[in-house]
Amino acid sequence: ALYNREETGVGNVTFTLSYTFSQEVAGFEMDILTNGLFVGNSGQWGSALEIRDESTPVFHNLTMYGQDSDATYPGAIYIWSNSHPEIKNSILWNENIPEIYLSDIGTDGGVLNNVTLSYSDVQFGEDDITGIINGGSSDFTWDDTNITGDPLFIEPEIGNFLLQDEESGSSPCIDAGDPDSPLDPDGSEIDMGAYGVIPSGCTDSQATNFDP
Repeated sequence: ALYNREETGVGNVTFTLSYTFSQEVAGFEMDILTNGLFVGNSGQWGSALEIRDESTPVFHNLTMYGQDSDATYPGAIYIWSNSHPEIKNSILWNENIPEIYLSDIGTDGGVLNNVTLSYSDVQFGEDDITGIINGGSSDFTWDDTNITGDPLFIEPEIGNFLLQDEESGSSPCIDAGDPDSPLDPDGSEIDMGAYGVIPSGCTDSQATNFDP
C-alpha cells in the first residue's frame, strides 16, 4: 500500500496471482507507478488497484491481464473518495470484470471521482468503465488516442507479455504510446504496456533475437 505522499516513483513491478485487499493508493499526488504488470489478482476493493483518499496518480505503461472476478467491489481498478487517476501507455485486457469501476462511496455530491485514459489499449473500450457515472458522483475522460485491438502478447498463458513484432504478428501497441513520453531504447516511440517489444538487432546474448 502507498499512503499520503506528494510524490514518489515506483517502477518495474509485478503483482501476480495474489489475493489481497488490492494494492492501495491513498492520498497520492504525482506519478507513482511505471511499467507495472498485474496478472490474475483478486481482492475485496478492486482486484488489482484501489485508488482513494483524494489521490491523483499517473500510471504509465501498465499491463493488466486476467484479474479475478470475486472482488466485493467490482473492477480490476476501483476508484473512490475524491480520486482522479490518469492512465496512459497501458494495456487493460482479458479481464472477467470491468477494467475500471468508479464508486460514489466516500464522496459528498458532484463529480468527485474521475479517471482519464489515453494512449491505451482497452479490450471493450468505454464499456470497460462502469459504476456511478454519467450524472452521478463520478465520470471518466476517454481520449481518442485509445485503441481496442488485440495487443498480441507473445504467450500470456505462460507469463510472456512482450508484444509480437512484425515478423510474428505486429501488435497494434507498438510505437502507439504518447509521443511526448521518453523514447524506447531503440529510439522509436514508446510502446503501450509494461514490456513493449524486443527490438530487432538485440545485443543481449541470451535473447532469442540476438543480433549484434
